[in-house]
Amino acid sequence: MKMKKGVSDVDGEKRQISVKLNGKKQHYEEKKTTPTPPIQQEPKPKPVAMADNSKKDESSSPDIIDFRERQTERKKRDQPFWDDGNNEYSPKLPFKRKKKKPKKPFQFSLKSFPISIVLAGISAIVVGVSFGLVILTIFTGESEATGDPNGQAVPTVAEVVAEGKNLPDLTVEIVQGGAFSTVEKGEEIVDRLKDRGHAAVLIESSDPHYMFIGVAQDKEYANGLSQLYQQEGQDTYVKPFAVLGGKVDAGNEETGVFFQEGMAIYNELMLVSIRSLAGDKEIITDKSLEIVVSEHQKWTDSKGQALEGLSEESKADAERYVSAITEGVNTLQSIDEDFEENKFWHIQQSLLDATLAYDSFVDTLK
Repeated sequence: MKMKKGVSDVDGEKRQISVKLNGKKQHYEEKKTTPTPPIQQEPKPKPVAMADNSKKDESSSPDIIDFRERQTERKKRDQPFWDDGNNEYSPKLPFKRKKKKPKKPFQFSLKSFPISIVLAGISAIVVGVSFGLVILTIFTGESEATGDPNGQAVPTVAEVVAEGKNLPDLTVEIVQGGAFSTVEKGEEIVDRLKDRGHAAVLIESSDPHYMFIGVAQDKEYANGLSQLYQQEGQDTYVKPFAVLGGKVDAGNEETGVFFQEGMAIYNELMLVSIRSLAGDKEIITDKSLEIVVSEHQKWTDSKGQALEGLSEESKADAERYVSAITEGVNTLQSIDEDFEENKFWHIQQSLLDATLAYDSFVDTLK
């Protein structure tokens, strides 16, 4: 391959180069290029003087973003809403709140003061204290308990409780041994229990006819008595029993006082029999027995005047009540050092008989 340079003109406007390749001439022309003008740099801007912040209008707010303030607001929105009345992001639905009624100032009025309740409470306290003193005297043998510091005797239960001519209430817990559709069947079971040395009465006026086999002053003592029967295979049921004589007019004040005193002896016999059947051999002392016998004697001596003026029916029931209490006291007086259990069951029988007699007596006066 041969290369042949062409001749360039003097002005440098055109240049030609001849090249022979494989026997053929190839002509190349070099065109004149226009030179690229140099890049002119833009003039640097003159520095602008900083505005004087002191002279800036105070009403215009800067365009600077306070990221700490926005972060604080975001934290507030993320916190759970509590309806404390001060949270600006609280729900838009209004909460219904009940308006509190203004409290009325306390005003004391005698009309609103429950005087009847206070009087009832005072009466109950007096009766309870007086009855407790009587029981303490009888079963501890401490006669000093019946007197005050000045040596004067404390009033008896009847003197404190008896108001006017009203009768006392009788409230006890009864041990029931069954219920029978006929009197004949009930009497058969009653006789069977008595033959075994226990106590039993049949309520012929009820339908069905209930059989009572024990009496106690509260449910705890009644449950203990019930267990003694259950050990011998006797079904039992404990329930309250009451004879409300407090609203019944006895006819005269002597009658009311008489039955109040009789009820005190009734309660003494009931406590002695239950405690003794439970195994308490210290409940009876010579001194306590002497007091019971003395009280009973005074009580029966006042019977004639107390029952005077009653109807024949009422007087018959009252006599049965007195006879039952007397039978219990005589049985208590006959107890010796052997502490025979059957005699305490006999006292229970006397108390059941007295309970039915008093219930019938109160009914005749209604």
